[in-house]
Amino acid sequence: MIEDYLIVVCGLGRCGTTAVMKMLYAAGIKVHCDYDKVGWSFESGDMLKLPDDHAWIDQMDPQTAFKLLDPHRASLPTTRDFRVIILTRDHRQQARSQLTLLKTCGQHVTTNARALQAHIRKEERRFLDAVRIYPKHVHTTFEMLVRNPAYVAEKIGGLLELDGDKVDRMARTIWDRSPDHSGYVQEASKLDHPLF
Repeated sequence: MIEDYLIVVCGLGRCGTTAVMKMLYAAGIKVHCDYDKVGWSFESGDMLKLPDDHAWIDQMDPQTAFKLLDPHRASLPTTRDFRVIILTRDHRQQARSQLTLLKTCGQHVTTNARALQAHIRKEERRFLDAVRIYPKHVHTTFEMLVRNPAYVAEKIGGLLELDGDKVDRMARTIWDRSPDHSGYVQEASKLDHPLF
């Protein structure tokens, strides 16, 4: 019998949630996202319905993965069991990455990296308090993900009780690079997909 739990990949923007969703997808795990986001950001507009509307979560098939950014702003329903993958990142690098993404997408940026870094630090404390209540979770960092994807794949595999082949497929999904802020532009250049 298939265990009835859902997989939540959560963090603040530019912390590696998309990379982990790609890992899960490569392992053959069903993902919940908007069709045009498969292989790209793995995001769903349904995420914006939380906390008021969680019917879409209640209707998910067991062992489906979904991405949840800013989880402290969107409480999950108590009607389902969750296994949670928590991602954090060096605050300075995360702020720089967020600013790079906004500028790459043509957004007018009115904040500076130092102010954004302080905001991320504050929000991270709130989000960690919100998601650590789930007893079945793993916490990893973006830096560990890009430096040692095999280790992170093993941790996730242990949480989800995946076989070695699926763990290997997850680890091979991550391409070798420095964990600095330039990753978004590098990723975009490697995909056959427009920015938006």
